Amino acid sequence: MNYRFLLSLFILVLLPGVIFPQSKTDWKLAKQKNGITVYLRLLPGNKFKEYKAITIVSTTPDKILRILEKPNKYPEWMSNIKTARLVKWQGDSVYYTWSQVAMPWPFHDRDQVSRSQIVKNSISGGILIKIRLLPGLVSHKNSMIRIKKGVGYWLLQPEPGGKTKIVFQFFTDLGTHLPGWLINMFIVKSPYQTLTGLKKMIQTNSF
Repeated sequence: MNYRFLLSLFILVLLPGVIFPQSKTDWKLAKQKNGITVYLRLLPGNKFKEYKAITIVSTTPDKILRILEKPNKYPEWMSNIKTARLVKWQGDSVYYTWSQVAMPWPFHDRDQVSRSQIVKNSISGGILIKIRLLPGLVSHKNSMIRIKKGVGYWLLQPEPGGKTKIVFQFFTDLGTHLPGWLINMFIVKSPYQTLTGLKKMIQTNSF
């Protein structure tokens, strides 16, 4: 039995389901435009919606990973990110980043620290980047509010013709001081703009 093959299948197929336990709430189509599809769902016990955005681009998973590994470039393509920086690498597969998240008036900007773990599938060539927000590691300024809870992933899956399917899924708890109904009205904008920006980075070879 090819145990390596079975392990690879577990990483790229079963693992996202482990990160995000199955919920009775189904995904609902929220936006479909310019080759980008965004789904939303409300998880039980949470007031903020989780999103999943999907698109296909003409490049390889490794080239996309090069973009994701450069936090200083995030403000150029990632929605609502004012500034970002690399905090540290842990080995060659885990890295920590800090970023400032822009919020509309009259709300204060947020900041967040994320831990990203890269898992590569040597058989399929796919890449999974698991992301978890941390409450500490980097001190935050008093003018910003720390986002302490969030979990998600990037899945980069090779497709025929040298293309890659990108799946970006994330849930963020923005805190008790923000009304869930208001944030949920505009939450679809974030993943759509993020994938739009990422596609532009790829098309212009800005990495």
